[in-house]
Amino acid sequence: EGHIEGSRLLPLQALMQRVEELPKDQPIVFVCRSGNRSQVACEQLSRLGYENVTNFEGGMIAWKRAGLPTR
Repeated sequence: EGHIEGSRLLPLQALMQRVEELPKDQPIVFVCRSGNRSQVACEQLSRLGYENVTNFEGGMIAWKRAGLPTR
């Protein structure tokens, strides 16, 4: 599917084991292929007290449809 320039890969199944890598004081935007798994990631972090998390609705499918660049 490609990757967004400057993004970091963090699979949903590894999120809870790597949550300490994520800053609480900066916005976090989750993107997956379609937007479903990234929504779950947002919900999980919200339960942990993260306040500035966003799901990129439509995921990489929407990103590519919009003609945005990938690497």
